[in-house]
Amino acid sequence: ELYLPFAEANHVDGTSGSVNYAAINYTRIYTNFTGENCIGIDKMEAVAEKPEAPALGALTVREVEALLEDGWQWVPDGIQVMTEGAKVGNAWLKSTSAAWPTLATMINPLDISAYVEANGYLHMWLWVEEGTDVVAGQIELTSSGAPDSQELSWNMAELGLKDGWNELYLPFATANREGTEAVNPKAINYIRIFTGALKEHCIGIDKMEAVAEKPEAP
Repeated sequence: ELYLPFAEANHVDGTSGSVNYAAINYTRIYTNFTGENCIGIDKMEAVAEKPEAPALGALTVREVEALLEDGWQWVPDGIQVMTEGAKVGNAWLKSTSAAWPTLATMINPLDISAYVEANGYLHMWLWVEEGTDVVAGQIELTSSGAPDSQELSWNMAELGLKDGWNELYLPFATANREGTEAVNPKAINYIRIFTGALKEHCIGIDKMEAVAEKPEAP
């Protein structure tokens, strides 16, 4: 869908003078490729203004309750479903205790391209036992079905985590791009969240979603 500004149009004066906007009587549209090709058009019209892009609402990756109902397999075994202290809904997921606790799952392909293109955010709730102990780890979204390939990621050590729940707004614009192939934001199909600390610990997550904007602090 194109909105072409009249103010920036090329003006080609012919032998009969400048263009007469009151009497447009000819239209030509053409392209040039190295080989044969086809083009097509639909409605054309002159308008006074370009409409604003529609506001993007929140796009839920998956709520914890839905993840459990769908039976997706979270790694490692022994994930705990916590029913007290949820930030959204009635449950959240908590890892087993380890030096590198991990929550990872395959998901049905999800299109977050509108939010990536709008420089939006991944909004999520992350629970850590002791935030200052977290020295490594990442939050990863990939379109390869596996970690470290076609990936968007954010480094845990840069998030300033505190003990307990952390509400995060992670900018897509500053996400790390991992792998030899570019991520396809129209087909995100894998999530991995893990941390590294100086001692064994647990992590947890609640709702994750893509949003267009980060709300202003109250």
